[in-house]
Amino acid sequence: MERLLGCQELPSAVGWPARKRLSALAADLTDLGVSDAPLPEAAGLPALSGPGAVWGTLYVTEGATLGGRVLRRHIEARLGPVPLRFLDGHGDRTQPMWRDLAQLADRYVTTKHDRQLAQQTAMQAFAAFSTWCSAPSPRTRAARSLGTCRTPETPPSA
Repeated sequence: MERLLGCQELPSAVGWPARKRLSALAADLTDLGVSDAPLPEAAGLPALSGPGAVWGTLYVTEGATLGGRVLRRHIEARLGPVPLRFLDGHGDRTQPMWRDLAQLADRYVTTKHDRQLAQQTAMQAFAAFSTWCSAPSPRTRAARSLGTCRTPETPPSA
């Protein structure tokens, strides 16, 4: 999803370069001793056919930073220090960056059509992420074991 979004002309106010996190996931997996081969591409990614689709995908990628921070705390409590840069989201800036993005979405997603497209695209993006996490790749298996691939169907660890 990050690669798709990187090909879009996003408003500069989004601050896209600061929101990118794929390199953090790759670094975490490499530190864990998982192959340094590129992460597999997700299948079934939504087409970013308009502003609503772009904002729906941004919602998913940026919303994951909030959940990642929660997962990081649980994983650290159970496993101790492990590479969790990806799950740290944007660190202390995660919540403010989420709020900023939500305000921008309100400003840019103004029509009923774009709101519907944003919702549909967000659901497609969640489904693609879930499918990607189920892929039989050493890197996705490692991401799944860290909790990075927690999906709505995956209960949180107790």
